[in-house]
Amino acid sequence: MSQRTGATHSMLGAGAARARGLRSPIRLGARALLVAGLLMAAGPATQAAESQHRAIPSYCANAKSSGLPLPTSLPQDDYESRLKAFVKDRRYVNLGWCVDKETAGNLVRDTGPFIDGVYYGTHPAVRVYYSPEAMAWITGNRESPMPDGAIIVKEMFPPPAARYEGLSEDEVVDKLSNWTVMVRDAAGAKDGWYWAEFSRSGDQAHNEPLVHLNYPDAGFGQYCVRCHASAKHQSTFSTTRNIKGFPGEPIRYRVDDSWREGAVAAPHVHEPKNTQRGSHRMAGHGLSEFGKAPPRLGSPNPEFIALFSPGRFPKDAPLQLLPKETGDRVVAPGKGKPGFVTSDQCMSCHGGLNSQGLSGPNLFIALSPEYGDGYNLSHYGEWRWSPMGLAGRDPIFHAQLDSEISLLEKQFSSDPEKGKTYVRHLENLCFSCHAPMGQRQLSRDAETLDLDPLFKREYLFLTEDHRDDPYYKYGALGRDGVSCALCHSARSDKFASADIGKLRAYLTEVTTGRLPRGELGEIYGPLKEDDIAAEPMKNALGLTPKHDPFIKSSRLCGSCHTVNLPNVDQPIPPDQRTMLDDLPNDALFRPFKHTIEQATYLEWLNSAYQDEYPEFNKTPQHAQSCQGCHMPEGFTSADGKIHVQRLQGRIASVQDHTHPEADHLVEADGINVRYREEGISRHKFRGLNATLLMMFEQFNGMLGVRKDDFMTGAKGLSQALEGYVQQARDNTVDLEVQAAFDGANSLTVDVDVTNKAGHRFPSGVGFRRAFLELLVVEDGVDGERTLWSSGRTNTVGAIVDGDGNVLPTEFFDRDADGKEQYQPHHEVISRQDQVQIYEELIQDTKGDFTTSFIRRHKHVKDNRLLPLGWQLRGPFPDRYAELEYYIEATHPGQDAIRDPDYTDGKGRDRIRYEISLPEGTDPDKVSVRATLFYQSIPPYWLRQRFETAPHMPATQRLYYIASHLNLDGTLLEDWKLRLASVTAKPSR
Repeated sequence: MSQRTGATHSMLGAGAARARGLRSPIRLGARALLVAGLLMAAGPATQAAESQHRAIPSYCANAKSSGLPLPTSLPQDDYESRLKAFVKDRRYVNLGWCVDKETAGNLVRDTGPFIDGVYYGTHPAVRVYYSPEAMAWITGNRESPMPDGAIIVKEMFPPPAARYEGLSEDEVVDKLSNWTVMVRDAAGAKDGWYWAEFSRSGDQAHNEPLVHLNYPDAGFGQYCVRCHASAKHQSTFSTTRNIKGFPGEPIRYRVDDSWREGAVAAPHVHEPKNTQRGSHRMAGHGLSEFGKAPPRLGSPNPEFIALFSPGRFPKDAPLQLLPKETGDRVVAPGKGKPGFVTSDQCMSCHGGLNSQGLSGPNLFIALSPEYGDGYNLSHYGEWRWSPMGLAGRDPIFHAQLDSEISLLEKQFSSDPEKGKTYVRHLENLCFSCHAPMGQRQLSRDAETLDLDPLFKREYLFLTEDHRDDPYYKYGALGRDGVSCALCHSARSDKFASADIGKLRAYLTEVTTGRLPRGELGEIYGPLKEDDIAAEPMKNALGLTPKHDPFIKSSRLCGSCHTVNLPNVDQPIPPDQRTMLDDLPNDALFRPFKHTIEQATYLEWLNSAYQDEYPEFNKTPQHAQSCQGCHMPEGFTSADGKIHVQRLQGRIASVQDHTHPEADHLVEADGINVRYREEGISRHKFRGLNATLLMMFEQFNGMLGVRKDDFMTGAKGLSQALEGYVQQARDNTVDLEVQAAFDGANSLTVDVDVTNKAGHRFPSGVGFRRAFLELLVVEDGVDGERTLWSSGRTNTVGAIVDGDGNVLPTEFFDRDADGKEQYQPHHEVISRQDQVQIYEELIQDTKGDFTTSFIRRHKHVKDNRLLPLGWQLRGPFPDRYAELEYYIEATHPGQDAIRDPDYTDGKGRDRIRYEISLPEGTDPDKVSVRATLFYQSIPPYWLRQRFETAPHMPATQRLYYIASHLNLDGTLLEDWKLRLASVTAKPSR
């Protein structure tokens, strides 16, 4: 059945099946497996058949070396230019290099079958040249290292090779389209190769609006290792039976006649790199309207400008741009055990495959035959567009950091050197969660390499032009956010213990970004060792996959989702210290009072959803880890037309024994990735911060990210935005409304808001808020007329009164007595300037409302919705004293805790509206509509950023982005995300 019908699917390749006119869908990769495994033609099939003849043939016995330096000896651009000139001039021919043999009058050979208009080769059709260094190794001891300087050049041609039968040398060269090149330089990366691809026609056409967002055509750690890491030795499948002058027949594959003119449309050649080329522009993309994102505004939004003090920002000032993500490349070193590597080293195997060509689709749902039209549900594909994947580039976080630095500099203006010290340590502390790989790798390397161990934000702006800077690597790792290698290198027997006594050790030693790391050279996941194809990862990255249960523990998440920070305006006497002050992340801040700034893990622990201590959970049917919600196994599109109960496929796409035949392949047990019908967890890590995603969608060039996916061509950002709509609608809150007239013009409305999340809602940073809009409307000839309202906003998200004026509580305006105004927690609302806002509000030691993370002196309000199963004394009431201050971090504020709704453990709040309607209102025409909205960055947070640090680059960047953000017609229209809405007719 079509995937658009709403039927349940199990990750079938239906799109590819339809494209080939098949009656029923084929499982992921099954057609490629069929062709590769059953339709290979007649050449010798075993490596044992390879010639034992070792003498170099006479035609290339005196071949000359390239004369090129090693890639690691020159800057990347310089070496690439030299190599490109060498290859495009075909100097390897004049140097007399050995070359593939001619077979049946054809100088070109295939790398896979060609069936029904689809080519299943690992490359296009090729003719390969081998340098003398490469030949010495090929004809010698293959278990020895390949000598540095060896080069293998693949000339590539549109497939199949049958097109070139009978053509002369010159005629074949005339058909040459591009080259892929392997240059041996063992010092450059663990796999030992510099990889390059060059087009004969010149620079490739790009489908990104900014060319700088394309991945490089050459370098170490390229996606080529996805296949080459399955070679038994030295990441090459080169064999003498393909080379001219040696005995034996080359590998040959079945090719039907569908390539001939008029037989079928032009073939598709499976090359992930093509997602960068203009020839694969995605037309008619099939994602639903929920992912809609219009172009950004050409000029600033005047209403935004009017609300947020434009005079503070210099006009036409240059903005600080984030370096391109395609430069975030840190590869496994040639020698020694690897530290952290960037996500692009994981992407090639764990980034999915689309529905066309070899091995696909894998973890990809095709919507049409168009290249890239579909959902990439691979591990990398979804992680990339999560707040974790974007953490190092997050413009909201960077503006917050600007404010914290500015406040510190002001606080210590009389002692600037002391202020600089605090700033340095604060930056390092913040980046332990927002740039964790860079921060931790630097901390680990500092003593050995004589480096400053404190991570600076300026490192994030070191680009390829600064490769000689000793801190360049740490900046690239930092920009990669909360990346693959961070979580998958974490393990802890001690902190995974279910012993309650160990829980306090975990909270004091691991939280606030101190995730424990396992052994160097190991990578951890949920699968058992005997269930893993380990050789490709060992060969490509020097990492051995291991099973460890910590990867499935909520404590993995709790490391950065329990944040204990100092209040730098509140020194603490030694006799007033608490358990929160004992082991701070940074000893420099030990003299200050510490408080829990984020408590998401603790909120979950004190709920019906915690699964760490089942004996203390009174409602075990609700038990679910963080991963259980944020890494589900199923998928449903936001429009509901596609439903997959469980993802099926392979967790990695590598060259294995389902691929076209190749020599010198690792044994099947080491590389064959099992097809899984269950147990594949999505890496979506989604909350409700859709505003962040919309900023990346409309300002991707400024923030340095692509918008389409490298491996599949899918529109990953649009896909992620769809997911936020679904998360908001299905997994956040429930609303119920009851309304009744008490008299002719008197109306009572009860609204029940029930939290469906496994923690507080909102959770995370304290400035997130949700608010209720209640409208009483009257139907008329000209449509609805609003009779009464609470919680409406203007077009830039500020809450207004019944006359459309911004409420003084929105920006804490001072009243006649000089006190800042705010919306308290309401149990009963009777005026249009009263609004139920679920939020946390904090004051600093001066008594001013603050959004600073490190000046949290006094909780004025915290009525965020509690989770189901919340308890005043926590999940272990008899041992409350051992965890007292951590459990208190889950408590509601002093106003909300007096509301019985906040102490019954039902995760619900009821608000009563007592409304007086205008005289003459017709009760029969009256409806009540309640809507809960969410704002990840409320207006007051924006204003505090713009007022606190308008001179700093990240704040200027955020001001530009926010003032040009176009939210019209999107899920975030009027700067708010709708969560739930209910309309009711009042009873009489």
